[in-house]
Amino acid sequence: MRQARRLPWRKADAVTSLARAETAYWQEKSIHAMYVLEDEDRSSAYSDKRMISVDRSRQAVADQIRVPAPDLLAVQWKREAAKDRYLPIGEDEVAKLIAVLAAHPITKQPRRKRGGSDHH
Repeated sequence: MRQARRLPWRKADAVTSLARAETAYWQEKSIHAMYVLEDEDRSSAYSDKRMISVDRSRQAVADQIRVPAPDLLAVQWKREAAKDRYLPIGEDEVAKLIAVLAAHPITKQPRRKRGGSDHH
């Protein structure tokens, strides 16, 4: 089950990472326009684009929270990410998703020891 969940999780994580990078990009463009180019209008336009990116980023995080977690690290990520009160996902939905994770924990089977042999 972990393997089946890994690819969808990686895809969702890539979308979230790109959205966050885009937000950071527009933030830096706005700062550059304001202080280096001394162009308030351009800075304001970049700031507006950043706000659109912030909305996209929040949606990407909410979508990733909805993707089944492949491992405990992903579960931890979900719990931390869900603390953002501005996400477009209700606290009740997050609570249900976490409850499902608790009911169906993602555990890694311990590796079996090789049968008494010292060969590698």
